[in-house]
Amino acid sequence: MGRLLNSKLFSVGLLAVFAWLLLSSIDLIDRDRSVREEVRNLEQKIVSVEEDNAELEKQVGYLENPAFLEREARLRLNYKAPDEVVVFVYPDDSPQRSSKSFYEDLAKMENYKKWLYWLMGY
Repeated sequence: MGRLLNSKLFSVGLLAVFAWLLLSSIDLIDRDRSVREEVRNLEQKIVSVEEDNAELEKQVGYLENPAFLEREARLRLNYKAPDEVVVFVYPDDSPQRSSKSFYEDLAKMENYKKWLYWLMGY
């Protein structure tokens, strides 16, 4: 037995076994690192998807809100309640009086009216 432990062939075989174990452990460490990185990426993705889900649930809650539905019905479908009266307000397309016409009117006014306008700050 002593001769077997002192032989060169046994030493080379033992060195080969240790080298194989070392290389296997390095490969396992590399795999472990890549798996941990993938787990971290997936956890970040999970957090991102959960945030998106929370935002979507918030939007769904807003869209299901009766006030929102009523507002959209009024805007898009011209909905009105039975006891309401709808009034349409159209923009005024008539030309506006220019400041020039004010001064023309002022020139035609009587003097006491001019003083009154001046005292009132017009």
